[in-house]
Amino acid sequence: MYVDAVNGNDGTAQPILGNDSRVTDPYNPTISNSEKYKTIDAAWLGLRDGEPDWVLLNRGDSWNSQTELTVGSGRSNTERLNITAYGTGNRPILYNYNLRLHYDIYVNITSIHVEFDQANPLSANYLGPTDGAVEPLAGVDVISSDGASPFGILIEDCYIRFYAAAIGFSAAYASRITDITVRRNQLLDSLANPASPQPHSQGFWNAGFSVLFEENVMDHNGWWMQPLNATANATLTTALSGVTTQIEVGEIPSNAPLAGWLRITLDSAAIHYVRYTSFGGLVYQIPSTDFTSLPAAIGNSANVKSIGAATIYNHNVYNTEIPNSIYRNNISINPSSMHYKYTSNPELTYDGSSGEATLLTASLIGVETSIVVDEIFDNETHDTGTIIVSTDASGDIEVPYTSYDLGTLTYTINYDFTGTEAAVGNLAVNKELFNYIKVANLSSYGNVNIYGEITEDLGGNDTNGNGHRWSGITVANNVNIAIGASQPTNRILAYGTGIVDNLNTEVYDNLYLHTDNVNVDPTYSVRVTTTSYKPAESTNVQVYNNRVYKAGEAIVVDPSYSRFSNVFGYSNSHDLASAYYIDDTRKIESYMTDVVLGTGTIQAFTDGARAQAKGNWDANYTAQNTNNWISAGYEYDPAILTAPLEITPPANTTIKEGTQVEMLADFIGIGDLTYQWYDDSGLVGTETDRAYYPPLEPIGEYTYYVTATDDNGTTQSTTANVSVGTSGVSGATLTFGGTNEYATITPQTIGHDWSMYMTLNASAQTADAYFVDGDDGAIKCGVSSAGILLGNSAVNYITINGGANINKGDDISAYLNNTDIEVRIVTIGGGEIVYFGALNDNTSNFTGIIKDIRINEVEYNVDAGYEYGLDGMVQPASVGSGAMTFFNTIATDWSNNP
Repeated sequence: MYVDAVNGNDGTAQPILGNDSRVTDPYNPTISNSEKYKTIDAAWLGLRDGEPDWVLLNRGDSWNSQTELTVGSGRSNTERLNITAYGTGNRPILYNYNLRLHYDIYVNITSIHVEFDQANPLSANYLGPTDGAVEPLAGVDVISSDGASPFGILIEDCYIRFYAAAIGFSAAYASRITDITVRRNQLLDSLANPASPQPHSQGFWNAGFSVLFEENVMDHNGWWMQPLNATANATLTTALSGVTTQIEVGEIPSNAPLAGWLRITLDSAAIHYVRYTSFGGLVYQIPSTDFTSLPAAIGNSANVKSIGAATIYNHNVYNTEIPNSIYRNNISINPSSMHYKYTSNPELTYDGSSGEATLLTASLIGVETSIVVDEIFDNETHDTGTIIVSTDASGDIEVPYTSYDLGTLTYTINYDFTGTEAAVGNLAVNKELFNYIKVANLSSYGNVNIYGEITEDLGGNDTNGNGHRWSGITVANNVNIAIGASQPTNRILAYGTGIVDNLNTEVYDNLYLHTDNVNVDPTYSVRVTTTSYKPAESTNVQVYNNRVYKAGEAIVVDPSYSRFSNVFGYSNSHDLASAYYIDDTRKIESYMTDVVLGTGTIQAFTDGARAQAKGNWDANYTAQNTNNWISAGYEYDPAILTAPLEITPPANTTIKEGTQVEMLADFIGIGDLTYQWYDDSGLVGTETDRAYYPPLEPIGEYTYYVTATDDNGTTQSTTANVSVGTSGVSGATLTFGGTNEYATITPQTIGHDWSMYMTLNASAQTADAYFVDGDDGAIKCGVSSAGILLGNSAVNYITINGGANINKGDDISAYLNNTDIEVRIVTIGGGEIVYFGALNDNTSNFTGIIKDIRINEVEYNVDAGYEYGLDGMVQPASVGSGAMTFFNTIATDWSNNP
């Protein structure tokens, strides 16, 4: 069926058979206009479910109807149902339509422009920013059920804007959808009605589908504007009582959009919306409007209406519990929050594998503090949780418990059962959430991600601390640039790749580049972490060969965390000197000027990517070309790297007898690296892996080193001395290598009369090191590179090695004798915020060896990595911006395991 909005005729149109010689080339038919349909609805009636029918829309035409078009299925994988375009020119436009596939198979939807312009704030058809505005649909919506799963679907070369989701896939979780391809589409400007019960919007929403998602462009999904800055005086300064083209107010938000809507309170107390086209000073310019019947006095509110404000819940891509999927060679620009959001949530289950637990206590009739049952399944029961209790007449209720006792089979509760009484013998089972692997065999590679707040989250949304939720994940060869710079939600963060509860995951050869916003505080580039509320469990996670440059923090991987197994970060680089790279200036702006030969802005690149279309395809605006050119600049310059980088000495350490030491090789070189380990006796012949676990040794002194060989030769690390004694740390990780790993103590409020210690290898010191006041940057305590003890007026006293009090300004160079020294500071007052770092300079690095930190007489070994928190508990710390260099540990989130 051919459809022509101008020349077609529903009364004379008819389907054209595929063997008709006039449609040998279906995209350029020679049929008469009388054989073409005029309306889509009429042509749609001719579609036969299960047949390889085609509906072809004339390029350059448009149709407008808020109609759901159910597509149907084709006959086979080679005989598909097709919805596409014919002729020449721009894609045909379907305004306000929704294309829906209900359990359909063998369908191609190609070269269609679908736009919900009733939700476009700049469209003449915009329905207005009323609090009950229309709910946008999905542009293309694919739905499955357990008994009927779609497959064999191609969505290609479509341009979709202003829907709650440009493309939405919704699968019942028991079904696993395969053979779905989403290719070379523009998924843009998704918005949701804020009055909706779930006002969230995504460029691509995928729940449960196995998908090949490639070469798509996603831009500005989930938001129209930043959250408005608060205004205290957004009121009329001139009354509205007649025809006017201006509205004068006392204040305009500093981040008001250049064009938008005003929400004015009339004298009648009714709300009236007025579009403004621009503003200057304190005056909005509006289309000529007669307020004679809509008067508003001076002092009435006149606020910019927030339309599609960015939130942390809206993203360019949102995937939940997807199997066997590939996301490659896509361009993702400026999402409301994340470029790629993935979730794999625990499932609700109940104990009762050996019979359901029932009440043994007397009837529950009022406020009760305990419940006794006939069975508690300890292997499935958390310290705190929820019990499902069957009441006599009110159905099931959820009763929180704070502890349980296996001996007495008692749950401790505090619950009022008045009105929800329960008798002896009623059901009382523990309600549990269990982690399951719901995302498996996922690959993300070759993508270019620009702006937004977070690159990808491979840890959301919930964990219950009892197993893996992700398996077989690969994140590789992606370029992440200017993350955080656009601040869509006004937050000042920039996160890279987050990993929680992963099994068999690799993150490698990614670039994290050029945040380019001094107001943003990047927190991590890659982080393998636990959570603050449940312990995470990750196994066989490798993070390697990633490069971080002018994008904030380094790679954050903690192989020592007790729930982690074979979790490593190695051969990653962070802010190496410019000379190491072929061209460290490469980013989107220079790509535009040097390669595209256009305007050197991210916006110009965005405009070009949004304009991509079949028949008008420009390789300059593909992820492949952009990624390849930028990545080539961050290859190591062979003229500089004629041998592996200089090796930084590992830390010496003292461990308790019977403790395992982990040795890690961390070198940067050219090509593949190979390793060889050595101990006191010489070559350890069979130890050639990056990690080495020496045998447990008796009390004594031992030495180790490693060599690394790359394409340019072999380099040897210096020797690490390990003392085995009756006391010492309960575990240690020694890192041998050429990559600087940075860590900083996050600002924390410490209680009254606190003391802090730092133990350092003074002979390795080449710069000043301080405890610094987090409020004003004043030195609390420190040691200068010249051997002068530093401190301020808040300091009560300072000691070195537990000796007599030492005054600020004293020369302590006598202590700098190649031995460890301990510097202690005791303050006069409490409640101050302090951190360890370089004074007023987040880029200076103290290059001594920090061995441990003690706070209020509690020791936290830096080799394993700990931090004193707000409530006296050890909390996860951040990896910071160069305030401290650790050469004896791989910095990561720090956990409570001193």
